[in-house]
Amino acid sequence: MRTQFTILLSGLLIFFSCKNNKPEKVAEHNTDAPVVYGYTNIKGIGYEAGVTRRDPSDVIKVENTYYVYYTKVLGQAPGYWGTIWYATSNDEGYTWQEQGEALGVGSQGDFDSHAVFTPNIIMANGKYYLFYTGVKPTLGRTDSVFENNSSTDITALGLAESNNPNGPFIRLNSNPVLKISDNPEDFDSYRIDDAALLYREGKYLLYYKGRSRFHGSAGPAHTHMGVAVSDLPEGPYVKNDKNPLLDKSHEVMVWKQGSGVGALASISSTVAYSETGFDFMSNTHLVKAINRPNAPGAYRPDLTGNESNELKWGISMVHNGNDCYLRRFEVTTKKEEKTHLKGSYGYDRKLLQQYYQDATVLENPSEKSGIVVVPELQGRVMTSTLDGDEGMSFGWINHDLIVSGKINSQFNAFGGEERFWLGPEGGQFSLFFPKGKGFDFPDWKVPTIIDSESFQTVSRNKTSVVFNKKASLTNYSGTTFDFST
Repeated sequence: MRTQFTILLSGLLIFFSCKNNKPEKVAEHNTDAPVVYGYTNIKGIGYEAGVTRRDPSDVIKVENTYYVYYTKVLGQAPGYWGTIWYATSNDEGYTWQEQGEALGVGSQGDFDSHAVFTPNIIMANGKYYLFYTGVKPTLGRTDSVFENNSSTDITALGLAESNNPNGPFIRLNSNPVLKISDNPEDFDSYRIDDAALLYREGKYLLYYKGRSRFHGSAGPAHTHMGVAVSDLPEGPYVKNDKNPLLDKSHEVMVWKQGSGVGALASISSTVAYSETGFDFMSNTHLVKAINRPNAPGAYRPDLTGNESNELKWGISMVHNGNDCYLRRFEVTTKKEEKTHLKGSYGYDRKLLQQYYQDATVLENPSEKSGIVVVPELQGRVMTSTLDGDEGMSFGWINHDLIVSGKINSQFNAFGGEERFWLGPEGGQFSLFFPKGKGFDFPDWKVPTIIDSESFQTVSRNKTSVVFNKKASLTNYSGTTFDFST
């Protein structure tokens, strides 16, 4: 039997008329001013059911038109699939028109014959150079699948060029412009990906992320940023002997900042700075990135020959389960933030915004009440306040679990108040015990839809937010429930 349900999940702010007692107050001090990011949904290449758009390039402007290049996948979950598409905008990235495919896969047997993705671009000498990551099917597979195993599979950077930002883009040759290291101990012996370009002092700097075969199966936590240098945009590129330049850099974004170079270290959510572009780790002064973007590409006038020394906006990715789409980010403000006492609303709000990109703050404009709702935690109301950041945090939050980033396959007590719960937990109609298992604690498993999966934000304003989620569950008796919007 298959039963169809439609659900609309909504988190709404409820304001209280009573006042709370403040937590015991301690001395507050100013910290280094963080970089704060805000977001705007975009038209044209935003959310679209059944379509993945991810890994946007840096944004360039040619005459009065903005260009962004990205990975697009039809009918596949995010992963090692896709080709490179592009879109244009005439209103600073709020509305986009998808123009079509910019680069398809390479010829059979070439390093990029399975998929091409994570593009980036730079203009030089009147031409547009499109850098990208390519993969080919895993050796020995008869079904042409790329496994992404850390033993034999590789990624590499390719390069195509055009006289026009609209293409056509033609590969310079069938070989990569940058390959993995042959030394298994090197930081980039397993993966090279995520190109970002910068022209500085007569040299072309090709920044990229790398991961060692020693850490291949351990995931993004061991990804670092490196750089290769060339006199010409088409190469050859020589890797810098100071590599890696920056750790905790699973996603590469660099830009001209003042007289030096800024870089986002995505895993640690920090912004680093180097006067030379090569010594990020020798500068121990890191600035916190609040609500940092995922897989971002910055609007960079310098990529088309204009001077730029400030990051203002760009395009980034939203990743909700199998849904990937693009949105605009803005560097909204740089301000001195207070250090709040643990147990206060301000302390919990800052922590949630640091670890969950879509954490949503809803506020009563006429009072100091507010709540924090987290789509990544199934739209839970994680905490609330009646007296602003200095007021008590009305909600239990498992700080240690959130900071650890670890997910338990059985259940995860993140805290907060669920907006949606399913039952029964036990018995013949249980949703917490798989068919054929006993009703013992080791067999008990909370469905991920109410435990660890993200919900998608449909709309939000200052006082409300609406989510949706598609999922399917089968109970102990074999009945399947489909949840969709």
